Amino acid sequence: MSAKSFLIAHGEKLAVVAVAGGCALVLWSAASDESIRPKDNQQQIEAINAKISQGFLKNEAPVMKEPRPYLDQLLGRLSEQAPITPTMAWLTAPPDKGKGTAGGGPGDGFYYFYELLTPTVSIKDAVGALEIGVNAPETTQQGLGRRVSSEASRRWERNDKGPIINTGRHLALQVEIKIGDGEWRPLALPGGSKDGILPLASLTRDALRSIPTPEPWQLHQIRARIIAAATALDLAAPWVERPRASVLVTSGPASEGPTKDEALLGQAAREVKAKDGALFKSLLRPVEGPLPPGTKLEANERLFLGPWSPVAAVEATASVRFALVGLSTGMDPNDPTKSRDVGRFLLLRLFAKGAERKWMEKPIEEKFGQGDVLGIKDHTMVDPFGAAKIRVDLPTPFVVEKLVKDQKRIIYWSLKPKARPAGGKDRDLVLDKKEVATDIVVLKNPDSGSELVLTKLISISPPANADTLIYPHRTATYSEKDEFAKAPSDFRQWGLQPEAPKAYEAGTGPLADLYRARKDEGALDAENYATDTTYYVMPDARVVWWDTVEHKVKIEDPRGVMTAKSEAPAAPPAGDPAGEAAPAPQQPGPAPKPAAPSGAAFGQPPPPTLPGKRP
Repeated sequence: MSAKSFLIAHGEKLAVVAVAGGCALVLWSAASDESIRPKDNQQQIEAINAKISQGFLKNEAPVMKEPRPYLDQLLGRLSEQAPITPTMAWLTAPPDKGKGTAGGGPGDGFYYFYELLTPTVSIKDAVGALEIGVNAPETTQQGLGRRVSSEASRRWERNDKGPIINTGRHLALQVEIKIGDGEWRPLALPGGSKDGILPLASLTRDALRSIPTPEPWQLHQIRARIIAAATALDLAAPWVERPRASVLVTSGPASEGPTKDEALLGQAAREVKAKDGALFKSLLRPVEGPLPPGTKLEANERLFLGPWSPVAAVEATASVRFALVGLSTGMDPNDPTKSRDVGRFLLLRLFAKGAERKWMEKPIEEKFGQGDVLGIKDHTMVDPFGAAKIRVDLPTPFVVEKLVKDQKRIIYWSLKPKARPAGGKDRDLVLDKKEVATDIVVLKNPDSGSELVLTKLISISPPANADTLIYPHRTATYSEKDEFAKAPSDFRQWGLQPEAPKAYEAGTGPLADLYRARKDEGALDAENYATDTTYYVMPDARVVWWDTVEHKVKIEDPRGVMTAKSEAPAAPPAGDPAGEAAPAPQQPGPAPKPAAPSGAAFGQPPPPTLPGKRP
């Protein structure tokens, strides 16, 4: 057969075979090309997909800025009535709406409300110093027609046989500090006076004032309040229908808005006349002081103190950090032939040069026994800012009071599903703990009497079971010693017993709130937020429950604890979904002596407790 005949008879077949072979070659090249494969493993991809799905589920409608109450103000003014008298119209003075009686009896047209709101405060540890922020209350222009105001300076005018002027104004802030179990006392800040008075003129929005730490390794709390002056009504004097000084001073907001002003003024008129009533009793009474330096009260003005702000708190640290490696034996300095129990400590110091700060390259390990002062003198080292050798001290105010072996320490709490006795796909959640024996050292500050507890540094490995959730959350082995040496400023130790997850019955607590919220939103996954067994809320705000729809453990993680990159769990902020304060972890090394009971409301956990003694 000639080539021409062959091509006529089999050419199409050869073309089909060539195309099929080419396609197969392309498919094989794509399947074997490593450069186009995903770099993440399947578990990482599923975690990313889960995060994206969670983001879609949490998508919320935009919150529009609340419009200014212009309409309410207009309606409030239109609702006021001018007084009607039998005198002929052309013989009367122009009507004064300030004299109106609408809303509740005689005299309500003569009262004004001055609201004293709370300042905002913040406190931050800066290793050997505290950075403190104090801001005056945020107020806005509230309309000249309103007789209720919280502005920094307000002036009301009315005509009653001549002009009558009433005023309210802020004079200064009063700032106080509380250290450990001590009493509240004035805090002298830069720009202020020794008695804690901070003039408003010295305030710059969000500016921080730095002060040396008064007492390292103690809980420091601050609060502030407004000092104000107003031409206030004398609440103790007999009732007068047409008072001249007629400002009523309140602690916090008195009215919800312009539409509520009329009822508020009417209630004030009735209760001021009767000298009784909830509103009358809640009005602030004038005080004698403190009066800011260089300030004088004007005629008819009286002095008032506003409500204290929410407290800001921090565990203050020092430039010398220390931690406990463990207990061992060492030579008795009083008798070299004898030995004694000692603690092995790591010490680090922070050095500053201008705005630059550097820690020692390596921690110093030293042994200290009972009665020894924890600290090092005349240590020779290389200057962190140069090559020269320097001699430095690493002092602390603490003395070793007690060394205790074999203390129980819970390194984490765990939650895992367990099969139910009746069988089936659903499970119950079981709370357990990982407990080890460890050593502690009790330190005491002879000057203040405060005590600290150091817990031995250990390595913590999370459970291998993927179904087990732990608190504090970790995803890999965590060496406390390595983390202390690597980042002493950020190192946190959780003490002998971190707070346990809190159990809730099905249909109660935060999960029930989440379920109702999802139902109200019309979310398709609302039923996934219901359970039929006990569930738990972690101190870091994670909600863990058994999902009876998908038959697996579900987690609501509002703070992104399980997606954080850092292996060291961060201190949970105050307030969990149950509306209770979440604890903060203990500071590096020492566990601070607990503050007054009010300290727990600001996220401060109780330290470990020694047998028979409160640390």
